[in-house]
Amino acid sequence: MREMKVKNLWFEWKNKKKNFNRENRQAFAGEFKLNKVSNISILQNGNIVSGSYDKTIKIWDKDTFECLKTINGHNYSVNCLAIMQNGNIVSGSDDKSIKIWDKDTFECLKTINGHNYSTINGHNDWVTCLAIMQNGNIVSGSWDKTIKIWDKDTFECLKTINGHTSRVKCLAIMQNGNIVSGSDDQTIKIWDKDTFEYTFECLKTINGHNDWVTCLAIMQNGNFVSGSSDKTIKIWDKDTFECLKTINWHKDTVYCLAIMQNGNIVSGFECVVEIETKIEVEGEYNNIGLISLIVKDVVNSIAIVTFVVYMIIKKLSVRKSVKE
Repeated sequence: MREMKVKNLWFEWKNKKKNFNRENRQAFAGEFKLNKVSNISILQNGNIVSGSYDKTIKIWDKDTFECLKTINGHNYSVNCLAIMQNGNIVSGSDDKSIKIWDKDTFECLKTINGHNYSTINGHNDWVTCLAIMQNGNIVSGSWDKTIKIWDKDTFECLKTINGHTSRVKCLAIMQNGNIVSGSDDQTIKIWDKDTFEYTFECLKTINGHNDWVTCLAIMQNGNFVSGSSDKTIKIWDKDTFECLKTINWHKDTVYCLAIMQNGNIVSGFECVVEIETKIEVEGEYNNIGLISLIVKDVVNSIAIVTFVVYMIIKKLSVRKSVKE
């Protein structure tokens, strides 16, 4: 009976997610007594770092998976994480701030209130995505429709990029250093790193999805992958920005993407994780779903995808060491 009630509430929430706001989300989490894990990254020493709707960041041992540290500091949900080139942790939150955490002591080194109405150069809404540029600078995206570049040493805002007409949901850095951004305006934009001193020119606006662009990943050959609320995954050519392949495997919003070491694509939607093989034949991609993991708990699939990839890599590494 309770399971049916939970299922009904879940589908009721899912139907209303287009108008989802902070109050709805917190009420949803409270009703289910859940604090969803929203994101996961891997530290340079191999340990796992996770962010959650419970406002905390946790560090997990790579071997025992025990919690080594709980980091408190944000006032609202932690939406995104990134690891700087020096190993320090960057986090973004619904409290409109970005925080830098020391990789050894996990103390907060800096709070950037850059996405706040009271800050001249800052964001005006939630910080939803983070990325690290090749020169080490931090890139952040926000529900205020902007992308901001932050100096890796002073943490000052170097540039505010305008162009999207709705919330910026995801960021990725191409192999040539250009920035890729995805938005609720249903577009993907490519930003030229070489015009940084001037305007950070938009090289290309890609109109391919029919709904929100929710996630991005860079493939080993430099092409990039996008996931969307239109239930599709698309592979884009790194040079022409043409769509090479549309994958129609998912039944709902594709929330997250990752690239495995062998080049396969991992994607997550709702409570399902799919792993697709990447077979390139005469320039065309054919994708076959190999694994479908049904997750019983209502959790954010981005955390599951990252964890699944991490565990697969770890398992393969163990097998290799045993053979040797």
